[in-house]
Amino acid sequence: MAIIKIRNQAIDLDAAEIPNLDASKITTGELANARVADLPTSKVTSGTFADARIASSNVTQHVTDTDLQPIKSDLTALALREATNEASAAFNLPNQFIETFATDVLGTKTDVVITSGHASTNSSIAQYYYAPSTDYWTWTTGSTGNAAGTAQTFVGVIKSANGSNWTYNGSAGGGIMNLQTAGSTANYTCYNIGYGSNNGYAGVHCPGISDCNTTSAFGADATKWIWLAVRTSSDWTASNVEIMYRAIDAGSWTTQADSNGGTTNHGVLASGIGRLFRHASHSYTADADNTHVAHMGFWNTELDDTQLNGLFNSGAIFDWDSNKGDYTSSSNLQEYFKMQDGSGTTMINDGNGGNATKSSGSGSWNAVTDLDQVTVSATGTAIQAANTVASAKTKVGGTMLYKDNAGTATLGSANDLAIYFTCNGGTNWTEAASYNAITPVYSTGIKQVRLGETTCTSGTDVRYKAVWANQSGGSKETQLHGIGINY
Repeated sequence: MAIIKIRNQAIDLDAAEIPNLDASKITTGELANARVADLPTSKVTSGTFADARIASSNVTQHVTDTDLQPIKSDLTALALREATNEASAAFNLPNQFIETFATDVLGTKTDVVITSGHASTNSSIAQYYYAPSTDYWTWTTGSTGNAAGTAQTFVGVIKSANGSNWTYNGSAGGGIMNLQTAGSTANYTCYNIGYGSNNGYAGVHCPGISDCNTTSAFGADATKWIWLAVRTSSDWTASNVEIMYRAIDAGSWTTQADSNGGTTNHGVLASGIGRLFRHASHSYTADADNTHVAHMGFWNTELDDTQLNGLFNSGAIFDWDSNKGDYTSSSNLQEYFKMQDGSGTTMINDGNGGNATKSSGSGSWNAVTDLDQVTVSATGTAIQAANTVASAKTKVGGTMLYKDNAGTATLGSANDLAIYFTCNGGTNWTEAASYNAITPVYSTGIKQVRLGETTCTSGTDVRYKAVWANQSGGSKETQLHGIGINY
């Protein structure tokens, strides 16, 4: 009620007397809360609301959740790469676990082996090597040998006899494999290490015709097993011959400079006599090459880089008379000796010739574990060791690294390799929600895959499980090279 003075008289006016008071007339005072009902937000054009005036629901209803899993996976991939660079076996980060298989720290595994920094369903059979002394072995070469001027390849898995250099004890000549002909003893090929005045050199010797040898002492590591390869597309001129080696732990082949070639003649003809560990011509019968030998073979074709890499097989021996992975030239294998008998009486030949028989002298058979022959189990399982975390988890994701050593794997539970997660120590397992490739592929063929965030039963023991299926030697060999999980 307003009070108006008229001639010094106070008159009370009630609401009925002031039905349409203009708001501009109210210039002082403060309106009570009850006088301001349903104020439109458009009337608020300046100033700042106090925090207490804005409810949290007014803010969160406009917020879109951010998917951090791709970022977590990328960080895991980075951690995997760093772990690989540092050759770490396995380690934890806050809310992450990284495994690179540098050593075997798995909790349990079935038909799975850890070797050379990866897990696979490969298993191994112990191998032998032969250490000749002053002996030599003979065999009758088959009827499908090489004529002069045609392509051929020799590969030997060998190791220095003294472990410090590639010299040997002979003086006039030493050979690892000699392919003699049925005719002139001067017309055959001798693959050798260290002969005559070139002690310690690697090369090919055709007595009385030509040589093609390394220009300096053999550069291979004398402390390690190596794959020695000699190949030519046609004749023995230096421009056609390539002498290479690759140590058991090397990432590539090294070509050794060579020279002295100069003829079209080489090779073995039908029904000749072969020699092992002996340069057997021109009265050199007293000289033996005592290089340690595990496997050696001769092909009547020039194996290309892909074939040689397949034959190397990451440093694991297999039977060369059967194709495997990128090695598909078993049909061209002419002579092939496997030092896996152990009896000391014969050497198994899976080429066209007969078994080699000791002719004279002595040598020794030795088991070797780092050249184990590889077999492949069709299935396998690997489970991470117990991994206790600080608080209960219900979500797991990650990144894995794998390689198609043979064939092309399809990922997933109904296929060749699948990954499962558990948050409660394995009481419940849930397959990774998705498998998404991360490009590019490493130059070594290792592929990266993002494992989608997966919901699992709550718990404080977070692990992964890898399950292989459909594995087969030479056609489907899937290697798990690393895995990182985040939770």
